[in-house]
Amino acid sequence: MPKVQVKNKIALLETIQSEHNLLQENLAILTDAQWVQPGVVNDWSAKDVLMHLVVWEQRLIQRVTGRKEHGSDQKTPEFNHNVFIENRDRSLADAKRAFQRSYKQVMALAESLSDADVDKWWQSFAFNTHGHYRWAKTHIRKWLRAQK
Repeated sequence: MPKVQVKNKIALLETIQSEHNLLQENLAILTDAQWVQPGVVNDWSAKDVLMHLVVWEQRLIQRVTGRKEHGSDQKTPEFNHNVFIENRDRSLADAKRAFQRSYKQVMALAESLSDADVDKWWQSFAFNTHGHYRWAKTHIRKWLRAQK
């Protein structure tokens, strides 16, 4: 998933922000009906993808801060499915708020790190932030093209 090895804080912050902005541009064109329509990633809607990102960002925060990661006792496919089930009835407005809140938390955490910390955690950030945003953006674009 990650294409860039970000190993200093400035590059990490810029990469996360850049990919987040590109994802936001793609999300901004969705209608409310499109947000909740299944099929973006298998049965997931764009809202479900957003909650997937939130949960993985929160796991990143837990990992970097030394707390037990939610779902660490599950294999990734099982965990992802459970995240979908747990969040599928969440409102669109709540999902959007959760995504913005989680992004701010990730950026605050990244800002608090030293370059040595970034070097230690860069791969976790790549998989759980900018690489994941790129993954989501790609799926949303592909799904939108298929809708036409």
